[in-house]
Amino acid sequence: MLKSEPGYAALGDGSLIFLRAAVVAVRHVERETPFKPEFEVDFTVGISVKPSDKALKEVENKPIAASPDQVREGWMDVEITEAHPAREEVIYLGLTDTKYVVVLEVEPLMAAKNTSYRTPRGSPIYVLRWAPKVWWRKAREETI
Repeated sequence: MLKSEPGYAALGDGSLIFLRAAVVAVRHVERETPFKPEFEVDFTVGISVKPSDKALKEVENKPIAASPDQVREGWMDVEITEAHPAREEVIYLGLTDTKYVVVLEVEPLMAAKNTSYRTPRGSPIYVLRWAPKVWWRKAREETI
């Protein structure tokens, strides 16, 4: 890894969602494109929530969700008032021994929370929709 920066989404209810992005694998793709070379980039994204006091009060007497993935009712949109993308840069050694800087950026787009249930830690259940952007460039010697 060359560089890693966490991102965040500040929400209208005063809560913060932090996100991290990680490049897991990079593969050279043997096909003709205008962007020679072409790479496939596998990545993962994780989030962590710092709920506001107001958000915690909304769910203090609600049942704990057995599995947040199975919660269907009680969702509401939450405005993202400020956001910064998560970013990771890695060095990839290409097939011709050329080094590339591969950049992954993950931008928070939408947020929702559920106040019908709470997590085992006592906070509302939050979800974040995000979009990945991936690009690359040849590495300069001072980068490596």
